[in-house]
Amino acid sequence: MRSATRTQDLDRAEERIAEAKNTANNADVKGTAHRWRFLFVPPALGRTVELTAPGVSDGYYSRLVGRDTEALQRKIALLERDLDTAEEKLKEKTDLLAASDLKAEQFERRCRSLEKEVDDLNAELDAKTAELVKVKKELEDTLRNLDDI
Repeated sequence: MRSATRTQDLDRAEERIAEAKNTANNADVKGTAHRWRFLFVPPALGRTVELTAPGVSDGYYSRLVGRDTEALQRKIALLERDLDTAEEKLKEKTDLLAASDLKAEQFERRCRSLEKEVDDLNAELDAKTAELVKVKKELEDTLRNLDDI
């Protein structure tokens, strides 16, 4: 994400530099036909950029390059702040997801434990029911034997 934004910023910076060169080359400036050469390293590009133009003073270039550089630096700062905010939100959501997963695992373990307990109680109930049926049958047999006596 960050490299894509930086690539876009680099592209925009190069476009602005090309515009500055074009503007400087097409400028109608009275005076001598001196060629001015400037080297600067915009932070977004990370490499030296050479600007030359016939008959344009270095004050013009300084203002032009300074404004573009400052604007790019402000945009980069805003984008980095937005990226930091997004990364913080992502970390918060990731932490919430991890906590939710942990709770889900705990609930699943508890649910399995309760299901086992229900199964054990059902087995015990079946055993007691079978025992009750057996005792009832014995009692009925005993009562029949007593009636026969």
